[in-house]
Amino acid sequence: MRTSNSDRLTSFGGQDLCRIPRAAHTTAPARMWEWAYVGINASVPGDGGPECAAYLSKRVIWIETVYTSVIASLLIAWGWRRLTFYQPPDYKVPTPHRPIYSQQQLQTRTYLLLLYSFIWGVEVGFKFASQTVLYLLNPCHIVTLIQLYLLAAPPSKTASGWFRLHLNYLNGAILAFVFPVTDSRQLPFETVTYWLQHSMMLIVPAYLIKIKGVYTVESARDFSWNALAYGFILLYHFIVLSFVGRPFEVNLNHMLCPLPADPFNGQWYRSAAVIHEALLCPLCSKMMCLFQGFINKGDSYEIACAKDENQTSDKTSLHGGAKEENGSAMTGHPHAE
Repeated sequence: MRTSNSDRLTSFGGQDLCRIPRAAHTTAPARMWEWAYVGINASVPGDGGPECAAYLSKRVIWIETVYTSVIASLLIAWGWRRLTFYQPPDYKVPTPHRPIYSQQQLQTRTYLLLLYSFIWGVEVGFKFASQTVLYLLNPCHIVTLIQLYLLAAPPSKTASGWFRLHLNYLNGAILAFVFPVTDSRQLPFETVTYWLQHSMMLIVPAYLIKIKGVYTVESARDFSWNALAYGFILLYHFIVLSFVGRPFEVNLNHMLCPLPADPFNGQWYRSAAVIHEALLCPLCSKMMCLFQGFINKGDSYEIACAKDENQTSDKTSLHGGAKEENGSAMTGHPHAE
């Protein structure tokens, strides 16, 4: 009898890795996408497999999907209407003779971009080599893409908006150090890229805050960005990750079943995560607010964490254009000399 790729024993480095047969392989769409997930070792607790996919009852799945979607929609609507872009008092629109950043800052940012791109490229290569491409949907990889954009994009309100949003997602990097998940990484140096990538996730925002310019944090009393960011991440988990991972029986960011060591292990472990992440996500953002005031102490940019009445706010949408000196969008190219 002919066996599928998922039923074979795949040997790498002298070690046999058991692939648990997946029911999803019987469908044509699942077989078409085998290259993206068949390498995921379902024998590792919490990675996936039939038992993991069947962990939650359908009733719990639909209840959590409905109420989190409602909460997310309300948070996004509330936050979007209240978004403000803080403009430092000494910020000027860049020109070739008056750039936002010095040449040294631009060079350092370019070096960071090259290093980060190399690490990301190696990580993507590992995912294709191990046939675990589906893992690239996990939030930490999405945050990595946002940070690569921030390092490459010219200064603008769009970049400032993405910067503020992604600060709420740095808890993933912190948790990766506290609760590392490296059991499924079997290729040489694959674990090294895990640590390098999550280290860069914390280094990049710290550096961007240091060089200031458009990379500012909202007021410590402004929760509009936190609400918007949390609404987006709720939808991403309960709509995208949950419904993509289920037919392939892949436990993307633990949306199908909890880790064995999860203190909230049970049918409602995801609801518990909604509560504690609602505290942890904005906490990461506000810690960056304090960090900005600390590293830029004495600079005029420290006012970003001061009282609201001391700020010059410009209310606009995330996709607003650029504000020039006589009233158009904060723009400028990072390579201006």
